[in-house]
Amino acid sequence: MQRPRPAAPRDPHGVDGGRFHTSSIGDGEVLGALRLPERFVLFLGALAHRRNVPMLAEATARLRVPLVLAGLPCPGDERVLRAIERYPHVRALGAVPGGLVAPLMRAASVLALPSEHEGFGMPVVEAMACGTPVVVSDRGALPEVAGGAARVLPDLSAGGLTRALAEVLDDASCAAGLRALGLARAASFTWEGAARRHLDVFRAVAD
Repeated sequence: MQRPRPAAPRDPHGVDGGRFHTSSIGDGEVLGALRLPERFVLFLGALAHRRNVPMLAEATARLRVPLVLAGLPCPGDERVLRAIERYPHVRALGAVPGGLVAPLMRAASVLALPSEHEGFGMPVVEAMACGTPVVVSDRGALPEVAGGAARVLPDLSAGGLTRALAEVLDDASCAAGLRALGLARAASFTWEGAARRHLDVFRAVAD
């Protein structure tokens, strides 16, 4: 497991600690109507083709673990939903209200984002703040955002993703380590810090 990097990404963001935290008080009532499985992998975001949701469906099928999708296809990417229709273990919730996002993250065993490219990847940090282990690809900004606190996937294939998810799902010590690293990593993403870093850029440009 990689050690976390001390610095935040060059494009700083903050996490709303009032929403994204580890306390699950009230989550059962909020999520009750969804009747979620006790253990599941969560994908949260638009179901864009570059995010490899069908690959994630295949990997979770191999592991026989439910996959919960919270998000809608981007324009022209309805084919993503067609590609996962054959997987009965996949539960597509569609777009979910903002109040459900953090409870979903806390309920998930793992949040996975096997994307070909991300400019940032805010769900990664938000899941970490909720104490949820994270698996991401090594593409785009994701490794930098993860900062050593996620299971980073260099082999972006169904087999590679299956192995990465299995490490987290089947190894309690691995999952616990990622939770601890993720909480520490998420704590470095504050809006105050983001504002200071942006101000430094504006001052540098003005000089």
